[in-house]
Amino acid sequence: MGHEIVLSGVSDSGNVLVTSHQAHFTRDAVGQIARTTVTDIEDYVAGRFGENVLVVPGTD
Repeated sequence: MGHEIVLSGVSDSGNVLVTSHQAHFTRDAVGQIARTTVTDIEDYVAGRFGENVLVVPGTD
């Protein structure tokens, strides 16, 4: 089964968060990934749509 098919099926669920693949695990890169992830979670919990949101609900 191809990755696209699996991702398509999984992303149809309402309780799934899809994140990008990170290939560079330098200390700086991991620190930035962690900061971005925390900011994204804080924005989501607060109902904000930060710079990393690709599709804002209700604007399609």
